[in-house]
Formats: sequence, structure tokens, C-alpha cells
Amino acid sequence: MFGAALCEATGAEIAFHGTLNDYTVQPGKITERDLFMLAPYENPLVVLNLSPSECRTIIEEQLADRKRSVFQAPYGVKYTVDNASGGVSSLKVGDNMRIWADDGIRLKAAFAGYYAAGAGGRFPELRRISQSAGTETVYGGMGTREALREHLKKHRRPERKE
Repeated sequence: MFGAALCEATGAEIAFHGTLNDYTVQPGKITERDLFMLAPYENPLVVLNLSPSECRTIIEEQLADRKRSVFQAPYGVKYTVDNASGGVSSLKVGDNMRIWADDGIRLKAAFAGYYAAGAGGRFPELRRISQSAGTETVYGGMGTREALREHLKKHRRPERKE
């Protein structure tokens, strides 16, 4: 849900976002309280223009730390992990899941700003990539909670009539 919301809010093709906590929304209408429980703090969105190599590095860093609550799940990109090396061997993106391997082709990837800045030292590779000259980091716009709120408004299911 967060990944789709971040992509929609920023125009990015890819997003990375975690759960932030273990709160579970109950069936039915999602309330403002639910939004605050899902995203307990506002975090400005950041868009990075990533090459496939940079995206692979970020995914590998996330996979190495996936058991922690700060894991940022990739959205909009499918990846294959090489069993022998444990590294990401291929990336596929887009509606048609085309192979993304040419480092000359950069795609927009949305992140919450705290994580793009390295999450307090947890993700040094993500921080390094977000600060590199070729990445073209764009700050500003809305935050994660607002992006989720707008996404849910836009994709609201019709009320069921009993």
C-alpha cells in the first residue's frame, strides 16, 4: 500500500518503504486514526533517479537487513537473487516487467527522506547513493502519511449496501 502511494504521489516508477510498526488495519473503513497508526510520524518524500546498478545495491542492502523493522520493501521492481552469491542478478520493471540492466537508463524511485538519508546509519549504501552527483535527489512535496491518505481517497472502494 505504501509503495503504490509513494509512486502515485511522486510519479516514480519504483518505491521503497517499510511497515513502520506492527499495526494492522481492521476490515472496513480506514480512519484518520488508522493513518496515524500506520504512519506515526510524517516523513517527507525523496525521489532518486537510479541506475539498475544502484537499485541492485539498495535492494541487496535491504535484503541483508530484512528481519529488522526498518526493512524497506521494493515496489514496482521484481528482482532475482542469485543463490550462490546472494546478490541480485536481475531486475524487471514496468507493467510488462521488462528487463532493466542498462545503467544508462535511470528510473525514478521514491523513498521516505529519513531512509534515503541512511536511517541513522542503518543504510550507508542508500545514503551514499542518495548523495552521489548522478542520482539527482529531489526533496520536497508531501510526506508519507499524506501520500497514503491521498492514495486511499483516490482508490476508495464503494461502500457495500446491506
